[in-house]
Amino acid sequence: MLSLSLALTHLPQNRKKQHRKKKTLSVPSRVIILVKAGSPVDGTISGLLDAGLEPGDIIIDGGNEWYENTERRSAEVAKKGVRYIGMGVSGGEEGARNGPSMMPGGDKAAFDAVEPVLTKVAAQVDDGKKSLGGVEREVRGRGRTKPRGQTETHLFQNKKNAQIKTGPCTMYVGPGGAGNFVKMVHNGIEYGDMQLISEAYDILRTVGKL
Repeated sequence: MLSLSLALTHLPQNRKKQHRKKKTLSVPSRVIILVKAGSPVDGTISGLLDAGLEPGDIIIDGGNEWYENTERRSAEVAKKGVRYIGMGVSGGEEGARNGPSMMPGGDKAAFDAVEPVLTKVAAQVDDGKKSLGGVEREVRGRGRTKPRGQTETHLFQNKKNAQIKTGPCTMYVGPGGAGNFVKMVHNGIEYGDMQLISEAYDILRTVGKL
């Protein structure tokens, strides 16, 4: 998968030079764009199509776009046979260092084609299971299951041999603009939490004089 700048540099400028693209980008071409939401995305997509994207190629919009715009663009490029993924990305500076959480939605076949890349790039998170001395147990809240005949003490002694099983913080979330819709909900919860913390702090400071 190439960045937008590389893709625009190497895509051919007219149909007579299609062989240049095939030598530069894998087929089908997979291009991820990370630009400001709104008209810049439309302009970038138009430029990519003019530059020579072909049926079967894949565009991934990794910006935080309004989900209805994603559905509109998906329908527009589908007329040219180009597949489209709208993908919410979250993580900030920690995501840049350790991998982001990614919420891809849109064309399922396109997702299947890029899934190996996304799962490697994404943050790796604990999936709730640990391997203790070769015996797996599942952790659910405060409760847990123990292998038959194994005591809590034995489990505790084996903790030094525990290996956390991790999984990628990404999954296909649905068709159309589902990826951007999930990111919108994600942001709503996040900013709601920040507002709650701010208001609680203000009450404690101004009313409680703490």
